[in-house]
Amino acid sequence: MLGWDQCQARTWDATCRHTALAALAQLRHIAIRGALHGEITLPPPPAARVPALPRMTATTVTLTTLTW
Repeated sequence: MLGWDQCQARTWDATCRHTALAALAQLRHIAIRGALHGEITLPPPPAARVPALPRMTATTVTLTTLTW
């Protein structure tokens, strides 16, 4: 179940990383399966908050408006 037959980890760090990734993959699979079968409901995505930009007006740019 943990994918040890496919793992070629030889160090302790590699073994820990492989175990963590395999566990996360299983949790993701369980969450997706549960959502598809209606066993759990996922929270709605957050509403996109786009800041309002100031309204642009049609004005003519002159040299005096560009100088400080």
